[in-house]
Amino acid sequence: MTVKETFMIMIIFFLIIILCFLDSLDASWVNTLNQGDKLNSSAYLVSAGKIFTLGFFIPSTFSNDSCLGIWYSNDSYRKVWVGNRNTPIADNSGVLTIDSVGKLIITHNGGDPIELYGGLTGTNVAATLFDSGNFIVTVANNNGSKKTVLWESFDYPTDTLLPGMKLGVNHRTGQKWSITSWVGQDVPASGAFTLEWDPTKRRLIITQRGVIHWSSGILGDKNFEFITIDPSNLNYVFTNVSTMDEEYLDRKVISGWLLDYHGWIYDGDRPMIAQVDLCYGYNKDKGCELWKQPQCRNGYQKFDERSGHFNDSDKASFYDGNTSIGLSDCREKCWNVRDCIGFMADIRGTRCLFWTKDLEFIQDYAGSSARHYVLSSDQPPPHNSKLMHLLVCGLFNSPLCPLKSNYHVGIRFHLSPSPLYKERELTLLAQKYNSGIPQFWCLVPYTVDYTKQLGISLRFQRHQAHHQKSHHALSRAASLLGASLLPLPLSHTLPRAFHPALSCAAPATVHPRAPFVYREPRVRRSAIVHPRAPFC
Repeated sequence: MTVKETFMIMIIFFLIIILCFLDSLDASWVNTLNQGDKLNSSAYLVSAGKIFTLGFFIPSTFSNDSCLGIWYSNDSYRKVWVGNRNTPIADNSGVLTIDSVGKLIITHNGGDPIELYGGLTGTNVAATLFDSGNFIVTVANNNGSKKTVLWESFDYPTDTLLPGMKLGVNHRTGQKWSITSWVGQDVPASGAFTLEWDPTKRRLIITQRGVIHWSSGILGDKNFEFITIDPSNLNYVFTNVSTMDEEYLDRKVISGWLLDYHGWIYDGDRPMIAQVDLCYGYNKDKGCELWKQPQCRNGYQKFDERSGHFNDSDKASFYDGNTSIGLSDCREKCWNVRDCIGFMADIRGTRCLFWTKDLEFIQDYAGSSARHYVLSSDQPPPHNSKLMHLLVCGLFNSPLCPLKSNYHVGIRFHLSPSPLYKERELTLLAQKYNSGIPQFWCLVPYTVDYTKQLGISLRFQRHQAHHQKSHHALSRAASLLGASLLPLPLSHTLPRAFHPALSCAAPATVHPRAPFVYREPRVRRSAIVHPRAPFC
């Protein structure tokens, strides 16, 4: 045999090997699983247009658990559906198959089969992955001319709403269409947030463990109140479909929505649809809903994400090792615990570590330390309708408070400048002075009826000439603040809440929902502003 002949034989041999490899590769990239076929962890189904891929994947680098999923062929990180999200396989032994009676199941080592479709349909059953991302089980008649849909993955979405999916309910079958977030970034199990359609009020809602936290607002002329749509963006056309069999929201879209474990709804690179983590139950902006609040929280508190650590944290922390709860559950637990001032989840986004009591958070501004969520108070700047300016007088030499008194004066009352603010009970104590009628000034909003609040009769008195200048200045300040100036005289009907040797030396600015700090009375020229209502 010549060298040339030997060379030709080698080329033919290598071509045969390559063709065999390509043939096996094409076989692993089919879009249909027929009855009796087996799809293991090294094989995939690929839709006809190669848009979506179905196969087994390992969600986290910190675990060997594997799941059956569907993802974009050009982006394997974007999982759009998980078949066994709440029953992961402990290793990579999973095999997808259609058994002899027509069940679509996942078999694996050391456990019972995981059933995706359990109908007893006999033979001629197949499952096909389509370019829409829908995985459909069908049965063909004997001659194969007609196929009947038995089951489809679009009826069992996970955290992603693809074009063609529905949000609503099928009255005939009882099937409810909704999407639910993952527990954490690498944990596909059912998480805290669920997006669903409310056909009664014609709105989208996001619930956290059954409690409504966000609403899109009512569907109007193809738009929602709290979903901002760019007029030049033709990606959305919303329609409410209502028939005897089903009610659902129809979305004519070219992209999918992702509900993540924070409660955010993403739509690719378009503006975010919703941010539920901005909702605390006391604010109604951007679609947030109100829900029952613990008494130990107020409308200025929230959790900020910071890098750093708590000082002396080992002495004031506790741990919740439940792997089925995520970051949002940690926040909810901390929010409802009186002494909780911060929390964090583990590296997988599950389980919770909490910090309590009076600890100081040491922030790492370089951002290289662990991320914590720290309780903070976001009190807004002064605003006419939101601040109470209290001028408690009886002062020794102040031009704003020229009156002097021989009496101990104390008045106990409630301040309610707005229905949004909780009622705060303040105790104002003033020092006894040398002479004159005991009075103090109180700058209050016009909306408050202090005659009823105080339970006393108020008499306006003429002041002496040397008081007119300061009274005019105070009245003008009150007018600018949208408030009225009430001189309160001593009366036998006043509550006896006196305390000796106390006075105020300067105006005090107090917000009804801001945290108050109690200070022990000091002798001479001091004032106490203290809430009686419990505050934590």
